[in-house]
Amino acid sequence: MVFLDAGKCQKCKTKICIEMCSGQAITAGSDGGVPLFDREKCIHCAACLWNCVYAREEGSDLANVDFRAGSGGLHSNIN
Repeated sequence: MVFLDAGKCQKCKTKICIEMCSGQAITAGSDGGVPLFDREKCIHCAACLWNCVYAREEGSDLANVDFRAGSGGLHSNIN
C-alpha cells in the first residue's frame, strides 16, 4: 500500500486512514506529515482505500491510497 501524493497526506487534518485501520498498520508520521505503513500488520481490509478524503486527481473516484501486490501477492515486499 502506498500514499500516492505525499502533499495531500500532509494537508489532511483528519488522518482518517489511521483511525480506520483495523490492523493498526497505519500510524502517524513524524511531524504530522505522511502516515507510516507497516505491511506486516496490514490485513488488507481496504478501510484506508475507501475512507481517504483525497481523490487521486480532481473528479476521480479513486483515493490517494493504492494497493500494490508484487509477484508475492498481497504479502509481497512491494505491498
